[in-house]
Amino acid sequence: MKKLLLLTCLLVLMLNISNAQNSNDFVEIPWLTKNIKLKEKGLTTTGVVFQYLPQYDMPENGIRYGTWIQMRINGLEGTESIDETQFYACKVVISNTKSKDEILNTGWVVVNDGKGATLPEDDKDANQFFELPIFVGYPMYHGSYEWEITLKNVGNHKYLSASAAFDVHSNPDHSIDTKNVELSEVYLEVPSENRVVNNAMVPAGAVKLWFDNIKGFKKFGRQYFVGMELKIFDENEEPIITLDDYFNENGGVITPDSEQLDLSAEFKLSGDATGKTVILYARIWDKKGEGEVVSTTKVTIY
Repeated sequence: MKKLLLLTCLLVLMLNISNAQNSNDFVEIPWLTKNIKLKEKGLTTTGVVFQYLPQYDMPENGIRYGTWIQMRINGLEGTESIDETQFYACKVVISNTKSKDEILNTGWVVVNDGKGATLPEDDKDANQFFELPIFVGYPMYHGSYEWEITLKNVGNHKYLSASAAFDVHSNPDHSIDTKNVELSEVYLEVPSENRVVNNAMVPAGAVKLWFDNIKGFKKFGRQYFVGMELKIFDENEEPIITLDDYFNENGGVITPDSEQLDLSAEFKLSGDATGKTVILYARIWDKKGEGEVVSTTKVTIY
């Protein structure tokens, strides 16, 4: 999952030019749609909306870390075809509104793998729409961000841009205590489904707990020396499984692939526990220093 988030770098470009009546699993996020700033330079739209998949937890004033959302631009007008094919170029910039640092800048990308889109002769501009899904994940940790998309018709170079700012919230089901250390995010991943959990429901099987961007552990060359205690409790806080040191086999030596220290541990949730609530407890500590993080997560197994 970590590699997927890094490789996709938050972004999936998708072009749908079709009839506006086609089914769509996404539903609108009204408060975020109201924040959209629109600039039309020859290419116009009947409306831009933000949407999300309803299986995700969506608070009224922010986006949960680990959520798929999308911007949908409806009723594109002012386009021009090249050999009966329409080509669009898209540029996406995501920046931290506080630091002004760019989290992502795609540069110009010709959508649909550069193949364009061919429309039936009787199709109208008003039936065209553009969808841009985005995964609110690494490195978009809790904080405030602005997302700007510029869409250009290659045939006539007309374009429009739409932008909106939103807050990213940590998931509410994690209780985190730190000592002499900082970190950016703690979250659960379901490896079999390649997704981040942003509510209190997890399937039976393997779940992985991630500690992202840990700062404060002592480093020796490229190595850290880390301990990790894992426990699973039932809802009455009676221990079910206890593992004193998850990294004990190699002495706790961790050599990250990059400058950022991320740690993860995998829990196995039995299918026999379906419908039950359990508490996942993890404590990581610096074996050569004073840093420590304790995470407690309550989940219901389905």
